[in-house]
Amino acid sequence: MPLASTRNLLPGNKRHGEDVAAWLRVWLRVVVSIYLITTIPWRLSFLQSFNLSQHHVGFVILDLLSTLFFSFETAALAKMIRRTRSARSVLPTTERGDVIAVVETGRNVPNEDVRLRLIFLTFSLMATLPLEYVATIFVPSNEVAYFLLNRLLRIFCLPGYLRDLSTRLARKGRLTTPGVQRTLFLFFAMALAGHLCGCGFFLVAKTLAEGGARMTWPEALGIYSLESAGGGVFRIKMEASVAEAYIQSLYWAYITLVTTRTIGQVDEMRLGFQRKIEMVKQFMHFRNLPAEAQERVSQFYDYRWKALKGADEERFLLELPRSLQQQVGNFLCRDLVASLPILRKANRSLLNAIVECCELNIYSPGDEIVKAGEKIKGAVLVSNGEVEVRRGRVAERKLKRLDRWSEECLVVDKVSAHSVQSVGFSEVIIVPRKALLQIIKAQCSDDFVAQLRESANSLSKTSKASKMFGSADEVAMKGFYKHCHPKSFFRKMWNCFKLLGFIFYVFSIPLSFMYLLEDASFAETPVLLSSGYFVDAFFVVDAILSWNYFFVMEDGLVVSDNVHIRQHFYKQNILPVEIVRLAPFDIISAFFGGRFCHFFRMIKLLQVPTLLSYIESVDVMLSELKVVVDLALYRVFKLNVLLLCICHVVGCLWFMTASVSREVGFSMDWRRADESDELLFVSHHDFGGFAAYLRSVYWAIVGMSTVGYGDIVPTNLLETTFATFTILFGGLVIPAVVGGLAAYISTFHLTAKMFRHGGVVEGDVMAELPVTVRSTVSSHINGAALHALPFLSRCDETTLQALCLLLQPRIFLPSDIVLKEGEQGFEMYLIKHGTVTVTTTSVSGVLRILSSGDFVGEGSLLGSSLSEATVTAQTYCEFFSLSHEDFDDALLDSSVADLVKIDLANHLIRARTRNKRASENLCRHPKALRIAIGSAESSKAVASELTGSLTIRADSLLLLTWDVLLLGICVYNAWMIPFRLAFAGLSRLTLTIDWILDLFFLVDMVLRYRFVSFEQGGELVTDPTRISRNYLANRFLIDFISTVPFDMVVYLLLPREPWALVLEELLRILKLIRLGRHFGTLESLFLYLHDHGVHSLSLLKLVEFLSGVIMIAHWAACGFFVVARWKSDQNECSLGPASEEAAASCLWDGTWIGRQIHDGKLPKDGGTTWQLYLRSFNWALPTLVVVVIGDVVPTTSPETLYAFLWMAVGVTVNAAIVGNVANIVANLETDSAEFNVRVEGVRSYLQKHRLSYELESRCDDFHRYLWTAHSGSTDEDAFLDELPCTLQGDIVEQTRAKHIRGCPFFDGFSNDVVKSLALCLQPKVYCAGDLVVHAGDYGQSMFFLASGTVNCFSNEAILATLGPGTYFGETALFRNQPRTNCIMAISFCDCFELSKSDLVAELQRRGMDLADAEKWFETTHSQNRLRNKNVQRNILEAQDGRSKLSRLISTSSDTKAKPNVAVEIFMPSSGFRYLWDVATLLFTLASLVREPYRQAFSEEVGGSIDYIGLLGNTFFVVDTCMRASQFPPLKGGMAGWSRSEIFRSYRRDGFFLDVLASLSVFSAVPGMSRLQLLNLFRIFRVSSMFEKMREHLSLRGSRIRNCLSLLCKIIFFYIMANHWVACAWFAVHRYLERNEQVTWATADCPFGGEAGSEGCLARWDTTLGEHNICDTVMFNCYTRSLHFALITLSTVGYGDIYPTSELETVWQNMVVLLGACFLAALIGAFGAFLNEHDTLGSNAFKSKIKKLEDYLCYRNVPDSIKQSILFYHATADQGSEMLSLLPEPLQMDISFAVKHRAIWAVPILKSLPPNVQKRLTHRMSHQVYSSLENPVVYSQGDIGWEIYFIVSGVVSVTLPNDAMDLDETGRSNSQANRDKFVSLGSTLSVGNHVGENCITSRSGVRQESIHAMTKRVELFVLSKDDLNDICRLMGDKKGTELKCALLQRNGSSWHSFAALDDLEGDSDTGPRRKQKSRNSPFPLSTPSSGRRTRRWWSQTPTTPGREHLVGILWVIVSGPLVRPPWFGLFGKGICVCESPPMSSL
Repeated sequence: MPLASTRNLLPGNKRHGEDVAAWLRVWLRVVVSIYLITTIPWRLSFLQSFNLSQHHVGFVILDLLSTLFFSFETAALAKMIRRTRSARSVLPTTERGDVIAVVETGRNVPNEDVRLRLIFLTFSLMATLPLEYVATIFVPSNEVAYFLLNRLLRIFCLPGYLRDLSTRLARKGRLTTPGVQRTLFLFFAMALAGHLCGCGFFLVAKTLAEGGARMTWPEALGIYSLESAGGGVFRIKMEASVAEAYIQSLYWAYITLVTTRTIGQVDEMRLGFQRKIEMVKQFMHFRNLPAEAQERVSQFYDYRWKALKGADEERFLLELPRSLQQQVGNFLCRDLVASLPILRKANRSLLNAIVECCELNIYSPGDEIVKAGEKIKGAVLVSNGEVEVRRGRVAERKLKRLDRWSEECLVVDKVSAHSVQSVGFSEVIIVPRKALLQIIKAQCSDDFVAQLRESANSLSKTSKASKMFGSADEVAMKGFYKHCHPKSFFRKMWNCFKLLGFIFYVFSIPLSFMYLLEDASFAETPVLLSSGYFVDAFFVVDAILSWNYFFVMEDGLVVSDNVHIRQHFYKQNILPVEIVRLAPFDIISAFFGGRFCHFFRMIKLLQVPTLLSYIESVDVMLSELKVVVDLALYRVFKLNVLLLCICHVVGCLWFMTASVSREVGFSMDWRRADESDELLFVSHHDFGGFAAYLRSVYWAIVGMSTVGYGDIVPTNLLETTFATFTILFGGLVIPAVVGGLAAYISTFHLTAKMFRHGGVVEGDVMAELPVTVRSTVSSHINGAALHALPFLSRCDETTLQALCLLLQPRIFLPSDIVLKEGEQGFEMYLIKHGTVTVTTTSVSGVLRILSSGDFVGEGSLLGSSLSEATVTAQTYCEFFSLSHEDFDDALLDSSVADLVKIDLANHLIRARTRNKRASENLCRHPKALRIAIGSAESSKAVASELTGSLTIRADSLLLLTWDVLLLGICVYNAWMIPFRLAFAGLSRLTLTIDWILDLFFLVDMVLRYRFVSFEQGGELVTDPTRISRNYLANRFLIDFISTVPFDMVVYLLLPREPWALVLEELLRILKLIRLGRHFGTLESLFLYLHDHGVHSLSLLKLVEFLSGVIMIAHWAACGFFVVARWKSDQNECSLGPASEEAAASCLWDGTWIGRQIHDGKLPKDGGTTWQLYLRSFNWALPTLVVVVIGDVVPTTSPETLYAFLWMAVGVTVNAAIVGNVANIVANLETDSAEFNVRVEGVRSYLQKHRLSYELESRCDDFHRYLWTAHSGSTDEDAFLDELPCTLQGDIVEQTRAKHIRGCPFFDGFSNDVVKSLALCLQPKVYCAGDLVVHAGDYGQSMFFLASGTVNCFSNEAILATLGPGTYFGETALFRNQPRTNCIMAISFCDCFELSKSDLVAELQRRGMDLADAEKWFETTHSQNRLRNKNVQRNILEAQDGRSKLSRLISTSSDTKAKPNVAVEIFMPSSGFRYLWDVATLLFTLASLVREPYRQAFSEEVGGSIDYIGLLGNTFFVVDTCMRASQFPPLKGGMAGWSRSEIFRSYRRDGFFLDVLASLSVFSAVPGMSRLQLLNLFRIFRVSSMFEKMREHLSLRGSRIRNCLSLLCKIIFFYIMANHWVACAWFAVHRYLERNEQVTWATADCPFGGEAGSEGCLARWDTTLGEHNICDTVMFNCYTRSLHFALITLSTVGYGDIYPTSELETVWQNMVVLLGACFLAALIGAFGAFLNEHDTLGSNAFKSKIKKLEDYLCYRNVPDSIKQSILFYHATADQGSEMLSLLPEPLQMDISFAVKHRAIWAVPILKSLPPNVQKRLTHRMSHQVYSSLENPVVYSQGDIGWEIYFIVSGVVSVTLPNDAMDLDETGRSNSQANRDKFVSLGSTLSVGNHVGENCITSRSGVRQESIHAMTKRVELFVLSKDDLNDICRLMGDKKGTELKCALLQRNGSSWHSFAALDDLEGDSDTGPRRKQKSRNSPFPLSTPSSGRRTRRWWSQTPTTPGREHLVGILWVIVSGPLVRPPWFGLFGKGICVCESPPMSSL
């Protein structure tokens, strides 16, 4: 296919024709594939004899057309493969033919992909061959259809076709959300699977029937009958139509397939945004922000969402290369900047530089951009929105898009006399004056600067602000108009009523369906129609008000103009649709009949789209009404309402289906069948006719959730068809609802589980807000405290707001030292919350006690100073700190800065005087001192006494134990009270127990009222008065109600009547209120267990949750029995001498219990209480988890209503199970999920680039070590940064400070300095073989070795081996000289790095120097030199075989024991271990499958010796011994060979389980065969075995992702659970119920017959009084048992196999609960798999591209720039950011392996040392350009700081015709640049580089344009900063030589030999001033004697080359001049001499 750009060059009509053709091909692929996949199975199954005759001519023609179409497709694919193989360098061409196709592929087509396409071509050819025409020659005509089956191979192509279609639809703006695409894809897959299964089900039955099988399901349903054809062969005769047979098959298939599954979030971006909003709201609530500030913050986030839809604009721009960033910035800002009068003569380069420094800000309505009296920072340019310039309260000017203000302030300082305020949401560009002046200074001449100043002065004298508008205040609204404002109370309530009206429509319109065919008049449905007419009138009034009166909001601006209101109404609504929707057609039609009245009510369905759009604003409405709800709880409620609405609609349609069936002429419908069922006691006239609706809705929720009751079933073809599509629809809707509920339930109280400030980092929230909103929020938080500071009284409001923005939150724990006397302080602290004390060493007492609003450490604002007192936190304290640097920055532009500092100095003097006098008073007056000390000590004593003896701490173990006891009592009440209320009455014993337990509640009240302390604001409150006050205010009322024994009062005062007994038990329900009080007890218990070493709490949490599910099921069961008992109380039964059976039959007649008695599931006498409860529970638990078998069904209308309500609750409970179990399974609550994603990202990156096995092994070893040693984290500083600074100091004191103290250089430093330096240490992790230090590098840091071992070597001679606690590389801190030795890690090493910059900065901060440390360094350094010299001398001596040292070394090496080679096979990576682990896994799997089957289904268990089992047991014994003694474990990436280490590791890894399972070896002893079951304990070891196999496969190059491994393990355990459940189910029948006449096996008669007779699985023997084991083949019994297990665990619920005894019922309920957990686990595993696929796979890339396209569309970026951006992302090297987890040496090795082409292609880089080459490739980035898609690399005048190295392709160089587009330096160098490209040529190819002028440039202005000339140009980009860093490591001399070489040589050509003096003055100015510290200039040489030293370079080339000849000629011409320093970089035999040797010439 042609490329996109080729298509773009074609005429418009031709391009349009190609698009239409491509669309047609995509659609035809999908449609034709679906036709083949659906019709071929249907023809095989339901057509009697399909052939190629004229009877099926339609199918024949369509088959022929499909064959022709796919033949054309196959030929096109072959042509594309041939073209791809012939032109491999061309971009990947796809049939989609545009850049989006490239975006989807992301890389070129390698050889492997071509081979895959060849395989696909072969596959497509096989699926296209018309075999049916060949078959007509050889086979009978009725068997021709089977030769169409090769066409079904298209089913494997269909996903790709659908993906292609969805991609095209997404590009058209449809199906843009990946979640919606996946949902629809799964729905289509489920529908297609149902079709195929239905056809297969019918085909299997038909085939068996033709072979003589008895009673297949179609024959049982009367679909066909059998006619004998002789010879044992039967012929089928169809009794029903083909459509009816197909619908019945489809109905079965969807019932079987459609079980409750979850579908992921369809819009993850919106969900993430809403969660973020919830956290922000929690933060605002925590900070007590006023309502106005909260509204402004909420408006800002809403605006961001509406504009960008969750896209991160800053991130998108940062990901682009600089050239594209500049293009986007130019589009957004350059036109506005160029419109400034003083810049109208600016050239392109100047405008580009100015655009880079512009600030784009978003302002909310009412935000002040510039305040009156504030110094204007620069020009204000309006990019979007509306801005007002005000003087006081009068608006003098309005600025709209492209307007500007204060442009003269770009050059002239000016104080604003106006205030500039945003009217709505506006985007404003600020051009800062300082940055502009720096740019002009760097680029322009002095004359141009003078002209700018002159223009600005003339412009400032001319005022252009005319009074165009009057008062800026809003017009005062009077009368009705004041209620039309969107924020008015009337509008809020009106919206609430509008929502209620929409809800009414949702429920009323479907009810009209029910009466559509019932001829119901107005008199029969007066309430429904009257209410509907009233609501219709309300919406008519709403339409009138919205059309003309109600004000609207547009971008935050209230629009009150009637014309704009109408325009907004027309924009939001379609006028004809609104007229039809509001017109009262139903009222008019009422005069012509009741049926038409309900028919025309259907017009109101047009309200549904409005409702869907209105629902989105409900949460906004709630926030406006100040209704605060948890976001997850609100969404759970909303989804439950949605579920009820769906059930309501489907139920009404189901009711109408029965009416339609009657109208059509069917003799039976479901309503008649439901009322005529003798076992049901349902009347549709119950509840005033509501029972019919109730049964309809009940069927709807049963059908859609596939519960499987089976009591309401379709009775005709129409109803079956509707039920089939309802089940299919339910398979989409119900799983989506359950999935949403599960996702939201798992996030309940998400913010409460996180940290302070609402679960968000305060700095992150503040950083996202616009400046004005951030200023408002910070002023509210700290404004009052800053105003109260006495030394800031002179500051204006602007300076105070700037100080507020600079304050940083800090938290201190109780007893933390904030400031320590004598130590240096660097920050001032404002106390927000908490209490601190101030003490000094001179006084024993407390000088001051400070609390909220006070401040300490203000002396640090004047510079580093020593603290004069110790400040200690007494409670949890929250501070806001202000550093000295931030204080100076805030006062930088203030006119009163000096006065403020003087006031601060005076304040410090007064404070010191006051403190001094206080200290003197305490010292002079001992009595005052004793009083102070005594009061302090007495208060401490009292507090200690209260805490120690009279109070119970809130976190004590005693209180936790007491709470657990109370929780047990609450659980007892929650279980027994409903049970006694339903099944058993009160007895004296139960009353006594209850009253005794009530005493515990009373004791608890007393304890909490007086003795239990609590925490408040971080303070432990032990004061009894405060404890009592807190208890009375919070918990007293609920505890009082739940503790007072009201039942005892009734017992003592009322007579013992039945109603009194019921009243007593009802009053005890109040005890259940306490259960909610103790929900947090288990969380406290789990926290306590976690703190005491129990880290695996997932299983305990699962047990906790499932216990709650069982409790809810218990309540539901009790209620279900109460409903039946209420009905039985209404039965009038005589109490004559009747039998118990008759009494029970009469008593329970008309209830579900009566049907259970009739079905034989309860005894004839009704059964015992236990039996009744068990049958109730058997209904309740499966209903809650949606796995109902259908053996207990409601039989009356009240029971139906009760069942429906609990099924609705059951959906939520099922979702809760899914949410909790899925989170546990998918590891969403641990850090391993994120770590695994990063590991898989690294692996994917390595596989994509096909790197060597060595690198992959190093990465895997590092990841394994990182997880085992560091739990997957390498960034310790991220953890430390979240802690209070004092806690940080305590941690580093224990972990890092020892390394500083162990270094003698720092012995003279104080403890405070040591802690600060320890905080500066950066943790590093290195692999074995990593070079930590390179010899010859100019290092900038030293290293401290915390763990591991390194070798110090030089010239391949090991000088020393360093272990933990040592240090190296210290020379770099004190000397600017190259490193002399290399340091290599020989094991995994944890190091701490101390950089020279951090050391110098910390010492300068404290006013110290390195003098003392340098003295220690000199001593140690001389010792090290002497030691290394001696070591080298010894090494040289040892190399001499005649020396004594050599003989000693050889003798000692001979005496050493040689390593045991045999143990190498036991290494974890050896082949022997691989085979051994495979054998272990196979033996384990065999035992897990074989032993349960053998014990349950074997004919004779224990009759003979099981030799197979004995072999396995023997192997397990040997395996246990080997693992305990011979198999070494991996620890820290190394194998531990010590026997003790091996056993210790194995003991932790499952030694005791293996020993217990190995006892099965004694099963060979007669009578002990049951010991074989001990092997089942090995199920707990299977997971670790799978992980070992995964590691083995990984070592052998087969990568299995974590989520795929997890999914495979869950599927394995699910299959194993089915097998075990089946075996246990049959074992119950075989062993535990051998003497029971009725068991599930005797009742299961799949071949017909009575229970226990022939035809059943088991038969009852009356003679023996027991049943046999299996009456058929044992495998058939296993199949039926497995069938039960599958349908129960998979939630299908047929009901054909059901429990018949109490034991079987209990087992079934256990299986039901297990099935719900397994289902949730599967969902969690699939969710994790899909989430990983979305995170790392193509979906993540598509989602990213979708966000990017939305952002580009929002910004209206031109198509050319958009095409370039998409092309860049399509060709960018995705995944390289994942390498940041690896050590830097390993990253460098991987980068070199990936990007080595850049080194080999460029001669300059090829000659560099290997370590420099690796650094270069590590810093380089890869970019691809194309002459067709993205030709512009950069243009003249652009700002760029990168060098581009050409690796493939050709680029063209275009020099400017007019040098005026360049800066001043560019214009002066234009001729030299032109000469350079004259020598190089106008085209550059592989080996050349461009953009090197940035090395010496100060402005970064490009002096030429570079364009791609070929279809693919690959460039590797190196920034100037990275080049400077690399050169700094190389040293001044070599770094300068490399820069000179880049500037003077290009490829193999020299183009300049001039001296490069600019390198000496290379410094960063202008916009790059912030990076100046990193880019230190490198002088060409050191001046000596006032002139540059001359150096002569000579070279002895091995072969002549062009560079050698050029150098020789240059030397001859230049004579004694300086030879180029770059000359020594190339060739060999370089030498340096002081005079030119003649021999070299």
